[in-house]
Amino acid sequence: MQNDIYAISVLIAKFIAKNSSVDELQDLESWKKESPENEILFNRLIQPENFAQLNLLAQHYDKDAAWKTVKNHIRPKPAFRLKPWYGYAAAVLLPLLLLFFFKRHSDAPISPVSEKLQVNRITPGGNKATLMLDDGSLIDLEDKEAFQLEEKEGTKIKKDSLGLHYESNTGNQKIVYNQINVPKGGEYTIVLSDGTRVYLNAMSTLRYPVNFLTDFRTVELTGEAYFEVKKSDKAFIVLTKDSKIEVLGTSFNVSTYPEDEIVRTTLVEGRVKIHLTGENKEIELNPSEQIAFDRNNKLFSVQKVDVASYIAWKEGLFYFKDWRLKDIMVYLSRWYDFDVEYANESIQLLRFGGKFSRYEEFSPILNLLEQTGKIKTEIKGKTIILCEK
Repeated sequence: MQNDIYAISVLIAKFIAKNSSVDELQDLESWKKESPENEILFNRLIQPENFAQLNLLAQHYDKDAAWKTVKNHIRPKPAFRLKPWYGYAAAVLLPLLLLFFFKRHSDAPISPVSEKLQVNRITPGGNKATLMLDDGSLIDLEDKEAFQLEEKEGTKIKKDSLGLHYESNTGNQKIVYNQINVPKGGEYTIVLSDGTRVYLNAMSTLRYPVNFLTDFRTVELTGEAYFEVKKSDKAFIVLTKDSKIEVLGTSFNVSTYPEDEIVRTTLVEGRVKIHLTGENKEIELNPSEQIAFDRNNKLFSVQKVDVASYIAWKEGLFYFKDWRLKDIMVYLSRWYDFDVEYANESIQLLRFGGKFSRYEEFSPILNLLEQTGKIKTEIKGKTIILCEK
């Protein structure tokens, strides 16, 4: 099938028109699996921003002449009759045919459209993490299917599609710590033995006892996490490099990445008490309040915020409200796993806002930034280069 340009284009056009039969979907999958290049090309062709560009490409050619040229390279078939789907997909079919034809049957320079399609894809992250047990052994949670294991002290750990779950073992009297590490481009959810649910963002680490045997339920966090704390007579404490956060039962978000200038705790519901490292005072937060601590000058502020923008990542979204470009790119790079270079420092201070899905590819986000008319972007491998227009 690999050389049947027309058949491949029709399969893709029908896929876009959402009118593929089961057999056609199977044929399309077979073609995609013939080579990594086919898979990459398919994924790029179905991106919405590339539809418009392919149609612009088609408009630069005499359609009748182009169609005759393409037909000359199609193997003879029995009489072909237009199907009802064709009227919808025709706007896509000709550009696809042109793209295949010029890629495989022409020595002409690559057009801007096909050149853009050659850019390395920057894809979103997903569920991946590493679990380190008390004895130092490591379990890759991305590679493992659903499983259940029992530690030496009798604690049961279950992994399923929703994340990691611990079962309380009241008979165990020894404090045993586990640690979950979420890498760049990852996220993970864990339910602790007391029923507290923790959503971990990319580049985050949580160290916790497998059973809470003391008067406090204490965990240690680096990075970012959203906590839904199970109510209990025992206070739940989150220790970070900069603070001690104490709650009884509540929902809140903590962002405490080592490289960030500002660390934040945002309260969604309930009440929290915060003790900043080196400070004698205790700060209490009410729902929709946030404490921001500046590591450079050791100052903090408490203010009402739009909570949705600070917990959007847990809901599968990015939500930036008047953020500096520098902060936006740092945040995105943790999830999409890329590096950033700036043509000049001033561009880092430009401010932008927007809301978009966390699970989409990165190129539409760059397109949105360019459409502001303030910056130009370039992708080289896994590096994003930004400069002012």
